[in-house]
Amino acid sequence: GRLWLGSFPRFDDPIFQEQRFDAVVLAAGELQPPASDYPGILVVRAPCEDIDQGVEADRAAVVANYCSALVAKLLQNGRTVICTCAAGRNRSGFIVGLTMIRLGWDGKAAVQRIQERRPRALTNSYFRGFIEGGRPHQLTPAEKVERARSLVVEIAPG
Repeated sequence: GRLWLGSFPRFDDPIFQEQRFDAVVLAAGELQPPASDYPGILVVRAPCEDIDQGVEADRAAVVANYCSALVAKLLQNGRTVICTCAAGRNRSGFIVGLTMIRLGWDGKAAVQRIQERRPRALTNSYFRGFIEGGRPHQLTPAEKVERARSLVVEIAPG
């Protein structure tokens, strides 16, 4: 499969027609349009905040971790996926970086590649450090369930 990183997507954007995405990841908590806006595309809702400390940063790590597992599976099955957030820099970059680690990349090499392709990506020091460390997020099973409740997968009709 192919993995893309981008800003908030509109289905009528020509890139959607040209690339024929199988799935779109919506990582911006403030931008969660209805699945019907993306007919025939798997919509993965992974809303989180672009913050570099505290509970919200930890929550973003859990959501990104879960989402990266799903995205890696989609890619391994030959799917084309675009990970998005408002600006296509930090939240979507976090998910893409963790996905790359799951696919065998070294964390620092993943950050370097993302920033080569999108120079202003991963300016969030928490997200960047998490990827560079190449470490899984360590939480108890109960914490994982509680914090990952916002991750929703939908298939839009069409």
